[in-house]
Amino acid sequence: MDENIPLTSPQNASGGYRLLPGSPVRELRDLVVSLRAPGGGVGQPMISLWGETDLLPRSRTREHWALLESDVRDIKDLTAQLLADWKAFVDYQPADPAAGIRPYASVADLSARPPGEVRSRVAELARGGSHLLEELLDGDDPNLVRLRTFLMSALHRRDLRIRFDSDLDLPWPLLALDAHTPPPIPVPPPHVVAYDAHSPYAPPATATAPTAPHGYAGLPETGTPDDPGAPDLPDGPDLPALPALFDLFLGHRHLIEAASGAYETDFYYVANRARPVSSANVDHRLRKTPRVAEVHKLLDDQTELTERTHSDALLADLATAHFDEDLMYFFCHGAVISDGDATWQAFQLTDARSVHAGRIDSTRKRHTEANRRQGAFVPFHPMVVLNVCYAGAPVTGRFASLAGSLIRHGAQGVLAPHIAVPQVFGVEFALRFLTRYLVDRAAAGTALRDTVRWFAAEYHNPLGLVYGLQCGLDSRLAPTAPDEGATAP
Repeated sequence: MDENIPLTSPQNASGGYRLLPGSPVRELRDLVVSLRAPGGGVGQPMISLWGETDLLPRSRTREHWALLESDVRDIKDLTAQLLADWKAFVDYQPADPAAGIRPYASVADLSARPPGEVRSRVAELARGGSHLLEELLDGDDPNLVRLRTFLMSALHRRDLRIRFDSDLDLPWPLLALDAHTPPPIPVPPPHVVAYDAHSPYAPPATATAPTAPHGYAGLPETGTPDDPGAPDLPDGPDLPALPALFDLFLGHRHLIEAASGAYETDFYYVANRARPVSSANVDHRLRKTPRVAEVHKLLDDQTELTERTHSDALLADLATAHFDEDLMYFFCHGAVISDGDATWQAFQLTDARSVHAGRIDSTRKRHTEANRRQGAFVPFHPMVVLNVCYAGAPVTGRFASLAGSLIRHGAQGVLAPHIAVPQVFGVEFALRFLTRYLVDRAAAGTALRDTVRWFAAEYHNPLGLVYGLQCGLDSRLAPTAPDEGATAP
């Protein structure tokens, strides 16, 4: 009589031999915000919302979309002004020369600064971020009003996984909630007669604005935090506590990524090895910056490290089909270059040659095309940390963004600052972020949010918010593979 014998495979016999490993685990996005500009730049942009969880209520009659009533030119102007405010924060000079020269640019730890001084300047930054978000969503159209209610209600929650897929290049982590505006409660459809604790229309338990009697509406009309002679605001009840101010920023409340506008490469490769492979692409002239050696040691201890100091070596390696690195770290000077109406990002290693998106694209294009057209095996999958000034700043054109070019050719994600970051802070930020990413094996989105919160809580420094993540929310190092022949327990 035939009898089935139960068999259990003790291991994945094909592990390490398959040409196409499975895609990395991607967790669900709670909210996706899409902004689409009209063709030719004429007309109203469209905003739409959707999600992969039950955060947004499902409409019986339509999807969540509306036409924005704000002028695109006004939004771009406000964005430029907001970034200028953050640069002014870095360059702040106290009225008293004894307080030091540009103290916010010379140290990363601001916890020893006068509390009222730091709070007033962070409040000003939050007010600018709130104003930009308010102007972006301003309007009276019923569809826009309803969509705005749903969006703002969601943003008042915490720890959501949010993707912004936008034709408008906005510094999303720097946008903020209004401290003295309570979270809106989505209006339920007529058939919902009462709130259910588990209903998507129920007011979220965490959807409460930071408590403050008057928000920060009491900022004086004469003198601003950017004015070196402006008096510090009193450390009193009219200004929210510093933790509440930090929690107004979207980059502090949530896990945020911006979409790149390009489809991922067909070959989604994840290294499966005991030690990750990384590179440090640096300007040797910055090696005397405090704690630079600690970042190098961290990379060397945790990964198989390659160091590059000149653009020739970087571009030569990028020109090879097999660029098999898990992490690329850059620490060098960067700039936004303008020529007429065109602007683009660029950086320099130790030599004088500028590396820009067009140069990267021309170097990798034939390999990416071979993958797309012929299915060629061209592993290019790094998580890229561009600790480079302006590497995340708004620019124009398809070949203007360093992050966009790298992602177009296969990079899992790019982390870069929107403004020029003080070198001393940039190194401290990299050390904290890379520890979470390399040692703790946290996903890039989680590591970024945790790093931002750490600097806010411990150093009272908001500059972690200027680092924006393009794609890569779930980018993480692959877990260590078991030894060949090992059996499962």
